[in-house]
Amino acid sequence: MPNIKELEKKTGAREVNIFNALDGLQKQGYIEWQRRDTQSIKIITAWEEQPKEEPLRKYLKALFIAHELKKNNGGIEPKLAQNRHFLD
Repeated sequence: MPNIKELEKKTGAREVNIFNALDGLQKQGYIEWQRRDTQSIKIITAWEEQPKEEPLRKYLKALFIAHELKKNNGGIEPKLAQNRHFLD
């Protein structure tokens, strides 16, 4: 892990902002660390969890896909498949 001076140089952020960001990551459960010691950083969760789909949104997504499959005899037309992003 880079030391604080290297982090300042690589990010362009000031020391206080870097420490505040690291504190925020710790509070959110992404890292563990001993305050003001970047060498002690341990990554707990490497990425954010995806939000769970709401039941209605999940149902509408399944309904849309089923409708397109039925309409196209089992296949979704490429143009329609691209335009269903609003359900993702």
